[in-house]
Amino acid sequence: MKLPFALVLPVLLSFTSGPVYADYFQIFEGGRQNYFPYAQVYVGGKLYGYTDLYGRIKVDLPKGRYAGQVELRGGTRKRIEFTIDGGRQLKRVNAQ
Repeated sequence: MKLPFALVLPVLLSFTSGPVYADYFQIFEGGRQNYFPYAQVYVGGKLYGYTDLYGRIKVDLPKGRYAGQVELRGGTRKRIEFTIDGGRQLKRVNAQ
C-alpha cells in the first residue's frame, strides 16, 4: 500500500527540523509601559505574525536567540531581540 506524498512529507520534515517551542512574548516600547497592539512582527526579514490587542504574540521556533522587527500601524519599525527557551511564562520584549 502506497501512502500519498502529501501525507508522508510532514512526517519526514518533523524528524529533520528539530524541536520547536511555543514561547509567549509581550512587546513594549523601550522601557515604557506602552505595548504594541496589532503590530506586525518580522523574524529573519519575513513577516512572522501579528501581536494581539495587548501586544502579545506566540512564537513557535527552535530554542535560541533571535532578532527581528516590529512594525507599528503608522509604518514605524523598531528592532527587537528575544530568546526562545521553552518557558511557559509571558516574556517582556523591549522594542528599540
